[in-house]
Amino acid sequence: MKKNIFNILLIEDDHNLVSILKTCLESDLGSEWIRPHVVIKEDGKEAVDYIHSHLSEISMILLDIMLPHVDGMTILEDLYGNEQIEKMPVIVITAINNDEFRDRTFSLGVNNYFQKPFSFDQLMKSVRSIYNDRSLPILLAQAKYQVEQIAKLKKEK
Repeated sequence: MKKNIFNILLIEDDHNLVSILKTCLESDLGSEWIRPHVVIKEDGKEAVDYIHSHLSEISMILLDIMLPHVDGMTILEDLYGNEQIEKMPVIVITAINNDEFRDRTFSLGVNNYFQKPFSFDQLMKSVRSIYNDRSLPILLAQAKYQVEQIAKLKKEK
């Protein structure tokens, strides 16, 4: 049976943070059947283009706000205004320390907000929660497929 991929779009322009997050996400998440894969975009415009052309492949987004070319808030507003993608799980990771700004991101559908520097444990807890919620339907479909295959083999005997 083909193993599934849980694609995390990491939109961040800090190369050191990207390296750490990619390693943490790909090593701490996953199961026997669902593997995480981190797609990295360091530029807001590239991220928007990627989101619109690979929508069905993205499982969740980790989003910095201060980005080159297109900022993260513009990306959030784009997601929020598009019915096809406004339910996409998004976690914001930013250096912005402003309650009104944080509240605005939540009003646009953000699942969680982490201010830099942040606790990797807390971030991973939030990511795992979304991962578990989004992975369950995949696991159930795989279990159903396996039961059907076993029933088919028994029927053939």
